[in-house]
Amino acid sequence: KQEALSEAVSGEQKKVRMPWLRVRMPRFQHTKDDKQALLDYLVAHDRVPDDGPRQPGFMVDSSDQDRAQLLIAGQTITGAKGFSCISCHVLGEYEPRNVALGTRGSDLLMLGDRMRKEYFLRWVHNPLRIVPGMEMPALKKSVPKVLGGNIDRQLDAIWLGLNDPQFKVPTNPSVVEQFFTIAAGEPARIVRDVFTNPKETGGGYVSRAFAVGFDNGHNLLIDLDQFSIVQWTLGDLARQRTEGKSWYWDMAGSPIISGYDRGFEYVLTPTGKKPAAAVYPLLQNGLAGTLRSYESQGNQVTLNYELNFKIGEKTTTVSVTDTFQTLSDQPGKTGLQRTIKAGNLPEGYTLHIGRPRFTNSIGSPQITVAGKPDTTWMHITDNNSHEYVQADSPSSGHANLTLNYLCKLNAEGLQVKTKPKPKPEIETVTSAPGFDGVRLPLDGGIMPTALAWREDGTLIFTSLKGDVYLAKDTDGDGVEDQLTLFEEGLSAPFGIIADGSDIIVSHKPEVIRLSDTNGDGRADQRTIVATGWGFNDNYHDWATGCIRDSQGNLYVGLGSDYAQMKRPDDQINWRGKILKITYNGNIEILGHAFRYPTGLAINSKDEIYISDQQGVQNTFNEINLLMPGKAYGVPSQSDLRNKENLEETRAAIQVPHPWTRSVNGLTCIPKQFTYDSLFDQGLGCEYNQRFLIRFTTQKVGDTVQGATYYFTRADVPPDEHNFAGPMSVAVSPKGDIYVGSIHDSGWLGGQNTGSITKLTPNGKLPNGIKELRATHDGFELEFFAPVDAKKAADKEAYTIAGYTRVWSGSYASPDSGRYKVEVEDVTVSDDKKTVRLKVNELKEKFVYEVNCQQIGTGDEKIFPVTGHYSMNRIPQ
Repeated sequence: KQEALSEAVSGEQKKVRMPWLRVRMPRFQHTKDDKQALLDYLVAHDRVPDDGPRQPGFMVDSSDQDRAQLLIAGQTITGAKGFSCISCHVLGEYEPRNVALGTRGSDLLMLGDRMRKEYFLRWVHNPLRIVPGMEMPALKKSVPKVLGGNIDRQLDAIWLGLNDPQFKVPTNPSVVEQFFTIAAGEPARIVRDVFTNPKETGGGYVSRAFAVGFDNGHNLLIDLDQFSIVQWTLGDLARQRTEGKSWYWDMAGSPIISGYDRGFEYVLTPTGKKPAAAVYPLLQNGLAGTLRSYESQGNQVTLNYELNFKIGEKTTTVSVTDTFQTLSDQPGKTGLQRTIKAGNLPEGYTLHIGRPRFTNSIGSPQITVAGKPDTTWMHITDNNSHEYVQADSPSSGHANLTLNYLCKLNAEGLQVKTKPKPKPEIETVTSAPGFDGVRLPLDGGIMPTALAWREDGTLIFTSLKGDVYLAKDTDGDGVEDQLTLFEEGLSAPFGIIADGSDIIVSHKPEVIRLSDTNGDGRADQRTIVATGWGFNDNYHDWATGCIRDSQGNLYVGLGSDYAQMKRPDDQINWRGKILKITYNGNIEILGHAFRYPTGLAINSKDEIYISDQQGVQNTFNEINLLMPGKAYGVPSQSDLRNKENLEETRAAIQVPHPWTRSVNGLTCIPKQFTYDSLFDQGLGCEYNQRFLIRFTTQKVGDTVQGATYYFTRADVPPDEHNFAGPMSVAVSPKGDIYVGSIHDSGWLGGQNTGSITKLTPNGKLPNGIKELRATHDGFELEFFAPVDAKKAADKEAYTIAGYTRVWSGSYASPDSGRYKVEVEDVTVSDDKKTVRLKVNELKEKFVYEVNCQQIGTGDEKIFPVTGHYSMNRIPQ
């Protein structure tokens, strides 16, 4: 264009078009005549004049067509389903990743501000004709189905879309964590994780979200705090991205309606009266009700939930079945049908259902009563977000209503083009003495957070990305090599157990039962086992664990909100607690004041151990023995605001820091384990240093305390394979240890990946410290096998240091009071398996590092040679 060319020849562009190039056009001080002469020359030399030769056939003008449909088409074909312009080009704030210098493309948004349409169409039709050697491909082959497969109309739609302020940049699967889209004929897909919500559709975020997409391109985002639709979009369903440590989802399609406030969809009004005001759902802990279950069959999705309404002093729970399915019999329109069936309505009240009062839209959308499109919707005086229509009442206490959500737009259900991934190879892992380790040949995109097994021996696990997988061994070599996706779209699941053919998972908003009722290998029925805790978009709002005792009760841990001083009161319920979920669904609070209880494990005596993370009052990483009603040191916001006087229960084991930086998943070794000497001992995952710890406990009076040890080596040479970052650990029914590792970009940079390592006992467990115990005057070291009595009796074979940490109000606490402990006497047992050390001084609330030299028989190497003991109380 003349204006853009004028700025360019003078070096006066307001925006650098190719910021990756070092060379820059100098700023010239042209005279007015010189500048005009330059412009005239360039235009005459390069531009095809308006009265020049006949324009080629691809010069079409679709501006008189339905602009909304062209906008949707333009978004589709610039994305991964079409010509993938997003692979190389900047589009506004979007920048593609890892683009070679020679293929980087300039910003395409509002391209018409600097370029004539005629030039654009000639360029994309054959870039090499204009600039020899240009990397950009010629766009001559159309994208099937879109705009009838007409390439000329498709290129024109790109031009119109790129220059429309409503253009929404399509998702590039390579620059997001996950990208959900639904091709024609595919079943509906559901995402339950935290969503952002743009200002034009009410703003904020949706924590208890329910996003669902259908194969006709229509998508909904539902807020399960208020049980109302937040977004209705067309196109791709959703994309997941990371911001530092936080993970978010965004709706990926174009909003069909916008310009409205969020509000309640359900209201009650007195029967027979013109409603000047309404009874809205009662918010309790930020929740208008409770999701009970949901199911999906093909392109039909049904939610079952309860809403609470308070009328006078009485609270009534109204049951709702809410079904969405695609509509295909509407000429010139596409959309969804919603059928609502409500029960247990209070006597004397009528149910009304709302639709947003929007100010902007595309595709002439309509939300109408099915079969009665001209039904009048009413405005309630105290409500500016929605307008309402009365539901039918077929009988007392019941109401039904069917709504159609329609627009004059069509989204072609195309597949995203992806490159096939090579099958991973089996890799050996050599960091676990006494075990043969292999890394399972599974997709590196998994991020295993919890592991369990079905009764038939099938490995099941959760992924931080929201997936639940089945892993099977297809060739009989004992190594799981095939993944089957059982469920997707959950919110950071951190716990899993099998329950018959069902799978129970803990994820951020709830504990949920997943069932496959039609035998196709995918969950289609989901039942809520437990929910109701405070929840928002904070990264730390995990629900972890999901372990089961011998009576069938479940236990989960909730990440604390201790650092969120401004967190709303309705979002703090039960944070930092350990919850017991009884077999009949009741929830009991068992433990208080945990920081981030990431790992839960249970032994054969139904004793529960919980890992917690170093920071603030937790001066060490911790392994806690759960005792009902006790508090463990880091008060949550509910504890602080309710002024709970919670006396701290000292952790059973203070795990040295920075020997460990972040101890996460735990497990207790069951009876079926090959090395029976380890029965009921615990294992823990040290994430940052990439090793497993082992722990034992000792009862001293009414106190439990214990020790930790290396279970796998941390000093793995670079040429050997180790864990990527242990996060979860479990023992299979056959007695193999499985370790789930992740690489989290929020902590370590790079890509979000993971792996599972299988450790099979090989009968070569080295001799080493089996258990470190305290005595009234020192320590006992019990070994797995006899040691050399002469070496073991030497006082110089042992070094002991004691130290503590005292919290002074900061995040981290340094070691203090460190002293050297003198060994005064050594006694070796007759079986040469136990060495008793008498020392000069012991102090309570200190951690002791006890080291022994290589005191094994012959040339054997002792491992481990170090134990770290938490001396909460000195034995009498």
